[in-house]
Amino acid sequence: NEASHAVRHNPALLLVPPVTMSLLIINLVFYLFATVYISSSGDIVIKELNLTVDTDSTIATSEFGSFDYTQAMNIYLLLGFFWTLNMVTGIATMTIAGVITAWYWAGSGKTGEYGYGIHALGTSFWVCCRFHLGSIAMGSFLIALIEVIRVIAAVISQRVAKVKQDSRLIKILLASINCFLKCVEKCIKFVSRNSFIMTAMYGPGFCRASSMAFFAIAHNLAQVATVTFLGDIIMRFGQLLISALCGLICWYVLDNDPKYQFGGEKELSAFWFPVLLCMILAFILARSVLAIYDVAVDTILLSYCQDRKRLDLRGKIPTEDELKSSQRFNTFIEKNKMTDEEFNNQQTAYSIH
Repeated sequence: NEASHAVRHNPALLLVPPVTMSLLIINLVFYLFATVYISSSGDIVIKELNLTVDTDSTIATSEFGSFDYTQAMNIYLLLGFFWTLNMVTGIATMTIAGVITAWYWAGSGKTGEYGYGIHALGTSFWVCCRFHLGSIAMGSFLIALIEVIRVIAAVISQRVAKVKQDSRLIKILLASINCFLKCVEKCIKFVSRNSFIMTAMYGPGFCRASSMAFFAIAHNLAQVATVTFLGDIIMRFGQLLISALCGLICWYVLDNDPKYQFGGEKELSAFWFPVLLCMILAFILARSVLAIYDVAVDTILLSYCQDRKRLDLRGKIPTEDELKSSQRFNTFIEKNKMTDEEFNNQQTAYSIH
């Protein structure tokens, strides 16, 4: 609700998903073309195969001979692809976080430091590109490096699995390595995301912002866990609901429009493929738009944690009137918060079951 209130006051944030998706598509197209060119950069090598059936016959085949640096260039291109992808995502995240942060610290119902509308979005994007590209590049590079290592490990795992097909020990070892790298990737993405938000809030470098985000979350672990868990459920449910509704609408239109019926101008033999395509596109678009709310929720939550810390350092218990957040958000936190002991007991119960 609070994130929706923030987006409603800054509708220009809805411009971020289409721009981000366009840049990611351009990055993907460039990577595919570059990979094809690198993979076909060798000279054509002709090989002859002597086959004897009734008569001797020779079959000539041709293939591209690879240079020594082909695999290294492919890894370099893959690293550049992942790095660019995470850079674009990181800039979008920090831009959104800058707008939401300015809105939050201005107080409920007031104009933020960056203003409202397109001016707020433009100012946040300018500050991000002018002062914080280094922090984004650092976090994006760490994520890209882990993703490249995961791809290399997956390729090695496939080759080893073909040689050692019956070795259970090898399978367990490869699965453990993949699980470990996946956990490391998730942790780095989580730290980088919150680091970008803290950078948008205070302006420190990547390492300092990561430390600030870590301690802010650690000191408010119960509240962060509650809000994050509920937010993730709502986001996933929203994506599925939007995808299902678009699929139903597409089916209804195709089923009731005469030109798509038997003998119609645009007759379709089956409706399932266009409906499925519509649902996939709706899911992708819903995920892009709801990502704004996801970043907004995390930004508001970290801002709230810093807001309470600001008042706690003055030696007094913060009241609803002194906090920058709205009364709705304060009431929600107070109603659903848990003590650290209650949170640890709940986590222990979940792990037992």
